[in-house]
Amino acid sequence: INETQHSKRSNVRYYKGLELICNSSNLKQEDKLYKNCKYMITDCNVKKSSKRKMNKEEYYVLNDKYYFTEKELKKYFLFSYAITCNSSQGITLKDKYTITDLLHLFFTINSLYVSITRVDDIRKIIFRFNPNNFIPKYQYK
Repeated sequence: INETQHSKRSNVRYYKGLELICNSSNLKQEDKLYKNCKYMITDCNVKKSSKRKMNKEEYYVLNDKYYFTEKELKKYFLFSYAITCNSSQGITLKDKYTITDLLHLFFTINSLYVSITRVDDIRKIIFRFNPNNFIPKYQYK
């Protein structure tokens, strides 16, 4: 899902409340931003004077303390349409979410355990089976 959405990044609109995932840990910010962590746009079109430039640039503010231009957002952040069960470890999801590819070769019982233990109520999980994605673990002749 993320690859499909990110291939259409030319007409991106960033707005207040949009959640983004950092895809680089090499950002030059005062405080370290962590790769694969979610950040939310808390303010848009903030004017901030730059020491290098006399003109004022428009910035987007993430989590009330990180300032990025639109160009930097496109370079260092991804939209948070989907996450893997590995990157969801340690968080509790409050909204409904969908688990896909249950029949895939690499989706193990451990992956299922991590996926279903992200919520406090099992009714928040939507299971989606796609038989076309089924890859049998063992091929018999």
